[in-house]
Amino acid sequence: MAGGQPPLLLDLYPNAAAAYSLRKLRTAYTGSAIRVRRVSDNAEQNIGFDSNGGLDTASLSSFCSGTTGHITTWYDQTTNAKNLTQASALLQPIIFIAGNTILTNNKPAITFNGSSDILSNATFAMNQPSTHILVMKNTASVNAHIIDFNGGGGRQVNFIPSGIFSIFAGATLSSGVSVGTSQKLFFSIFNSISSLIRDNSTQVATGNAGTQNLSSLRIGNNPVGNSQYYSGTLQEIIFYNSDQSSNASGIETNIKTFYGI
Repeated sequence: MAGGQPPLLLDLYPNAAAAYSLRKLRTAYTGSAIRVRRVSDNAEQNIGFDSNGGLDTASLSSFCSGTTGHITTWYDQTTNAKNLTQASALLQPIIFIAGNTILTNNKPAITFNGSSDILSNATFAMNQPSTHILVMKNTASVNAHIIDFNGGGGRQVNFIPSGIFSIFAGATLSSGVSVGTSQKLFFSIFNSISSLIRDNSTQVATGNAGTQNLSSLRIGNNPVGNSQYYSGTLQEIIFYNSDQSSNASGIETNIKTFYGI
């Protein structure tokens, strides 16, 4: 059923290297989805899931009533504990504002402001082949790093050059597809000359994305000069340290069913 709760993604396709979402992805996961700081008094609280596996927006609304809620931690739902964090209040993306949870297509979404917001994990590392999956909605067609590894400097792996979704790990593989301003599911595989990009379940590029391995994960900008900030929402980011092309259709169907893409 479109927009409903399908079987949990990581139950169907396990062994992810890291998985961040505003829905529950794994039955055995007992942690929260996010940790939120409210602006009114800087108190923090973990926010988990409701009975349907979505974000517990009732708890979020209660905690952030009358104020704004910022993300301090986006929890990794695998067993690898590669949480994304941001200690600086000035750099934390937003989940709740003006009395409401931020939504994209009627599902909770984390908003990055395009000028300062960053989440990161300095110890995250992957080798090739690797699979990268994200659910996003862009709000500005400018050069922006959505996902950056290895501290930038030409080693970003998912970014928008002038509105076109591309991947890079030593060489550029461009999708030829404008990210635009609609909700998107991008599925990409880094595997040297066998790399690929899929846009909303359609394969749009194959070829060489380079051979560099990946470390030091950063979401939201290019660390070089603190530039090219991402402006838009993110709802789900999943990494596999393996080539998941054989599972692409099933993974995409699960995601699109939940988010109504």
